[in-house]
Amino acid sequence: MINGTARIAFAALAILFGGSSLAACESSQSKNEKLKAQGAGLEQEKGVAVAEANPTVKAVEETSITDENGTAVIVRLKSTDSRDQVDLPVIFDLADASGQSVGDNATPGIQRTLTHATVVPGKSETWWVNDQVVAAGEASKVTVKVGRSETPVPKSIPDFKPTPPVLKNDPVDGIVASGKATNPTATEQRKVLITIVATKGKKVVAAGRGVIAKLKPNKAARYSVFFIGNPKGAKLEISATPTLFEGAPDSPDAMGTQ
Repeated sequence: MINGTARIAFAALAILFGGSSLAACESSQSKNEKLKAQGAGLEQEKGVAVAEANPTVKAVEETSITDENGTAVIVRLKSTDSRDQVDLPVIFDLADASGQSVGDNATPGIQRTLTHATVVPGKSETWWVNDQVVAAGEASKVTVKVGRSETPVPKSIPDFKPTPPVLKNDPVDGIVASGKATNPTATEQRKVLITIVATKGKKVVAAGRGVIAKLKPNKAARYSVFFIGNPKGAKLEISATPTLFEGAPDSPDAMGTQ
């Protein structure tokens, strides 16, 4: 069982053979353009919807941050269930000051980790981030719905801790957090999602995501995470989870690793 966002979970993967062996991430500036392109011509497809609310996992905090790199939605999820849960739908709507919707993540074609929480630890809290929001106006309110999962929970979810992130300034993309993540299992891990949320007191001031394409058994690889917002001087909370679970639907990774 996982205790808190400081505990990191890896689960059994539906291994995809092939692909890059390098850690992969992408700056937030180009993510929105890719997201727009993904939505083109998909009007006939259905986006993710939450028909029934999850009775044991709730959104206890939700916020949005916008800067010159784009918009991110950050949600703190709390579970009252003793069991871990995986692949939970997390759907949000952004509204402006007048209550008019200016963005959501229900558009068909969005990558799965932008619509689902990969791991929600039992009896704990965890952060979920979508840093590729396409907003049509200034957001004032975030409304979140958390659904049930149809994906079976793996028999075991090993604990995992990446090294603490170190902040540096990238001359092109701004502040980047980097460090290393080690695979503590005997199975090669693919498309490992790194999520970092920066807080000052009770306020979320920045958030971002990155992906490690492949982690060999008992080996380490570097991660890089770019932010929406300014994480300098803030407390950084980091988590690392795989994006593919045994029994979960496969989907291409939004940051370029397939």
